[in-house]
Amino acid sequence: MKSSDIRLDKRVAIVTGAGNGIGKCMAQAMVRAGCDVVFANVDVGAAGAAVAEVAFKPGHGNALAVPCDITSQGDCERTVSETVRLFN
Repeated sequence: MKSSDIRLDKRVAIVTGAGNGIGKCMAQAMVRAGCDVVFANVDVGAAGAAVAEVAFKPGHGNALAVPCDITSQGDCERTVSETVRLFN
């Protein structure tokens, strides 16, 4: 099975550390597979750049960059609330 065979349509995910490295790779792969993904990263600029690489392409899911420091309970709660509000 090729990774392009996997579809995640109508799924929603939050990926932390999505601005670079493995987090970025995982988040982008999920978007390409049709998943709606929140790219959560302490550096929202890096997350936004990662989103720009995969957003608004046919067959892709939605992608959104949000600032999130996972060491902050408030940031984590806000990220989950925003994700539910947008992608329910």
